[in-house]
Amino acid sequence: MDNEKIMCELAAKSPGYTPEAFQFVAETVTWMAEKMDTHRHLTAAELVGGVGDMAAERYGALAKEVLNSFGVRRANDVGDIVYMLIDSGILCASPDDRREDFDIDMDVIPEKYAGAGEPFKFSKAFF
Repeated sequence: MDNEKIMCELAAKSPGYTPEAFQFVAETVTWMAEKMDTHRHLTAAELVGGVGDMAAERYGALAKEVLNSFGVRRANDVGDIVYMLIDSGILCASPDDRREDFDIDMDVIPEKYAGAGEPFKFSKAFF
């Protein structure tokens, strides 16, 4: 089954998230892996920050609005999507990963950066 079809099926099972949400989070994992100096596992906070960073790079000042239209607002949204992607075989988890790692009080793009014209670079602190 191709990824596009899987993304549509996942979205159909999860009201509130669009197929684009699943595609965007999966692409963020690859995008972040390409930016890292060494191959290693991403933490939940790094991935959430990376979703915000990639959205800011791709959509500029509209990043928060675009992610909101996908249904992605908070860290737990990213976690829901990640674990559905893991369950479908698109992403994989390490033995230490837990869904609860995404239960952090963190907006994907903090309000103070929304529409500010300056890209939010949360994940840079991790690289």
